[in-house]
Amino acid sequence: MSPLKRLLPVLAAGVLLSAATQAQSLRVSVARTGSKATITVSGARKGLPVVIWFGLRKGSTKIYAGSAMIESLTLGLALPFVPVPMGMADSSGKASISFPAPRKLPISILGQALSPTPKIKFGLPPKIVLGWLLSAVTKIL
Repeated sequence: MSPLKRLLPVLAAGVLLSAATQAQSLRVSVARTGSKATITVSGARKGLPVVIWFGLRKGSTKIYAGSAMIESLTLGLALPFVPVPMGMADSSGKASISFPAPRKLPISILGQALSPTPKIKFGLPPKIVLGWLLSAVTKIL
């Protein structure tokens, strides 16, 4: 067997491992124009749904405890909060929504974006599980 043929599986495994271990998270940006706000989430995987959760304060709320096929999910918002679907991520991994928003509110509205993503769990045997991409908690309004 040639040295190149022996090296190829090692290189392929290294690329797979580095891609799977890179930390990926969502980013939330808010643009205000007049009485309209546009929230854009980037960093999602193409074609997967994106949801933004609106709340009033930071905290730690466990949404799902996890299972063998789905990772646990804990949001960085305290109850109460409301999920708002943003649609599917486009080819560049972005999703956005626009809505009327007053210039000033007597309270702050926080948001955290979430998108599901398949992940590889290494072990014997390795398996694919449903994981989550989350953004940092961001001030929306």
